Amino acid sequence: MRLSGKEMKKIKKIVIVMLAFIFTLDICARLEDAIKYGAPLWEAYSAECLESRDSSGLPYNVPNARFEKWRHNSLGFRGPEVMPIKPSGTMRIVCAGSSESYGMFESPDKEWPAQLQKKLSTPTYEIVNASAVGLNLTSYGDYLKKHVFALKPDIIVLVFSPIMYVSVLEKTAAEKGSSSKTDEKNRSQNSSLTKKLFANIRILPKIKQVIKETAIDKFPGTLKRYRIRNMQNQIEEIERLRLNGRKPMDFVPDIYLNSFRVELKRLVELIRSQGIDVMLTSYPTLMSHDNITKYIEIYMDGRRFHIYFTLTGMVNSHKQMNTVIEHVAVEQQTMFLDASSIIPKSTDYYGDLFHLTDKGAQLFAEGVASQLLSKQSAMHASVH
Repeated sequence: MRLSGKEMKKIKKIVIVMLAFIFTLDICARLEDAIKYGAPLWEAYSAECLESRDSSGLPYNVPNARFEKWRHNSLGFRGPEVMPIKPSGTMRIVCAGSSESYGMFESPDKEWPAQLQKKLSTPTYEIVNASAVGLNLTSYGDYLKKHVFALKPDIIVLVFSPIMYVSVLEKTAAEKGSSSKTDEKNRSQNSSLTKKLFANIRILPKIKQVIKETAIDKFPGTLKRYRIRNMQNQIEEIERLRLNGRKPMDFVPDIYLNSFRVELKRLVELIRSQGIDVMLTSYPTLMSHDNITKYIEIYMDGRRFHIYFTLTGMVNSHKQMNTVIEHVAVEQQTMFLDASSIIPKSTDYYGDLFHLTDKGAQLFAEGVASQLLSKQSAMHASVH
């Protein structure tokens, strides 16, 4: 059916009004960002401006970058400026982790390294949050050499995701000689193109957040069922692309446990070769076997990123890998914090499976502070 001239003019008017409406809202969103966060009015403004990768693929934080509550200093670290030369009489402690230490759900200055600084006296202790999103155990050594060792820290607190270590190795192995790599690459490119098209329309994520909050408030049951069904569809598609007919794992294979142990020991030895002490921590998560049913939506959301494990396997893998971390700490005689056991496994302390809330970060910081102060007391006692 062909539209008449009048109908076409009417449609054009409606489109123009809608575009003008969206443009006006977008201007308002830009003004809000400028007033609230000091954001540029016309340049692209998203979380992607915070991180990048060097020519070797190593992740790092962009120096002086800002997005909403996340702000970097001139070295690309969250927190205050750091002098290249450590002040005399100061114990410099570097916190090295991925997104769980960089900070995600916490309020500004409530990520655990920032809370750790508040719990330790200044200027005796200086806490540097050198965490970078996407950092994996296999890349820690190169990252520390390039961004941390020059700061001459006294202690490095290492936090890393064990399940990420296995997932990266599995993904690399699965992609070799697999056509799914091409399929997934094409899908990723299409997704990136879509993101670029809408990246600079700032009102869209704000509208999305309002709709989400309204749906949670008015239709919590319906929204939950929709999200679970949608995530299940995504999981099935990712399984098709990644697993190639294989079943997801219930446990970490011994070969990965052994390689994890070797990598971790090598990293500790590298750090100590620089005259730097080490603190290892177990990796805290919301996951437990009892929580699978209780937080099924959160579990499924997490499994999309760790598709090689069943939901039960995700729980088992962290128990296995955390045991390896503790054994290496004992063997290498490093400080050790069993962070997994001191943070209750509830959504009061976790924003999702792996990232802490203000309360969770507080407990993590208290645990690290206790270990550091105990270490200092022991050192003073041995001197006297």
